[in-house]
Amino acid sequence: MVTLQRAIEYLYPAAVPIVHYTVRAHNGVEELVQWDAAALGPQPSPAQLAATMASAAFLDWIAALPRQRRKDLAAAAIDSRDEIITLLVAAVQELLLSEQQVRTRFNNLRTALIGLGLNVGVQPLPTLDWPTFKQNILTRARTNSDEE
Repeated sequence: MVTLQRAIEYLYPAAVPIVHYTVRAHNGVEELVQWDAAALGPQPSPAQLAATMASAAFLDWIAALPRQRRKDLAAAAIDSRDEIITLLVAAVQELLLSEQQVRTRFNNLRTALIGLGLNVGVQPLPTLDWPTFKQNILTRARTNSDEE
């Protein structure tokens, strides 16, 4: 169900519910009961809100909300200080450290074999640091959200 709350979020993305405006719902009827004109400008009319809620752009935005929220949650979670997230991030960092050690050993072995005159057709493994790895995780999470 499309709500007045969502229409205001769409029209005024920086507006904070209860702080800048209040929507009251009673018996299935919603009404805008408080509006901070100093922060948001003039209050939209019921006709403006109804036109917004009927627009294709708004309906597309509504349809994309769950996917966008998953993306936002993935980005927030990786920087979270929640105990479980902190443990998961530490585990991933340990895996990255192990992978970096394997990469170093592989590249050293490759260099030694080339030094012995053996034709090694394998390219060296690229270096991957934590910021790049973290960005790759976020990109994968966003891609997975887009595919759902």
